[in-house]
Amino acid sequence: MTKVPSIFITGGRGRLGRALTTYFVEKGYDVRVYSRSAGENVYSTTTLPADLKNQNGGVLLHLAWSVVPAEAETNPKIQWDEDLPFLKRILHDLLKGKKTILHTTRFVFFSSGAVYGESKNPKTVFQEGDPTHPRSLYGSAKVEAEQMIQKSASQGLRAAILRISNPYGFCGGKERPQGVIPALCHSAENQETFRMWGDGSAEKDYLYIGDLCRAVELIIEKQIEGTYNIASGESVSLQRLILMLEELTGIPIQVKSCPAPPWDVQRGRFSYQRIRKATGWVPTVPLRQGLIKFWSGLNRTSVLHK
Repeated sequence: MTKVPSIFITGGRGRLGRALTTYFVEKGYDVRVYSRSAGENVYSTTTLPADLKNQNGGVLLHLAWSVVPAEAETNPKIQWDEDLPFLKRILHDLLKGKKTILHTTRFVFFSSGAVYGESKNPKTVFQEGDPTHPRSLYGSAKVEAEQMIQKSASQGLRAAILRISNPYGFCGGKERPQGVIPALCHSAENQETFRMWGDGSAEKDYLYIGDLCRAVELIIEKQIEGTYNIASGESVSLQRLILMLEELTGIPIQVKSCPAPPWDVQRGRFSYQRIRKATGWVPTVPLRQGLIKFWSGLNRTSVLHK
């Protein structure tokens, strides 16, 4: 029987980090959560190299990142001042321990579909071998991070890079809404106006959190390496997304249009065929079902039409 690896998660205080922690703990994995500032049940990242060595390695899920895309534009230096140097230190620590933690640790980096940027062809479905031309500072920093990891992989690091679309479905907590779907649900629940970027024609890929967690689990189980898109494989316009939520909740959403920022990609669709071939993973939660799960999970009771 294959030994279940220990899982080490950086950025464990974030929404996705918490979701993955919960998922793997419930699955029976030994999970240790790390942050640059330690706290209750959260370890300091300074102890990570020693912990990997003491545990004879495992799987390191690197999610730690200081900003979301919009914040990256308003604070343009932080990714280069903090996130990329932090990643460089982790990779250095892994590589310098060649006889210990390097060959017993697998590294999984959470990148973004933002690395591809905007295609001139609206029918483009991005694949992993396509060139990266990010429009945003967030995407640009992720490209640099990927390059650092690929260089380390050429020196012996066993690594996987996950280019994730737009995950949603994070339930629990009272943080400010992050992402279009939570923002729309917040507007519906509180009868507040939703500020829509552009005319609503922008099409994005939305991936339910349960599907993402399962993809990560299969990557761990199959011990795969390389770069993979993790996405639903479909895209929907913001206009359509608003209509779907109005239909499901029975609540009209007031919308005010404002100019879309120049860095926001208007068309994003990604192929997941490479990860499917490697692991058998396919997304199983359609957008409509995922919206119902998310709304209901937030203790909303006004879903009318399932």
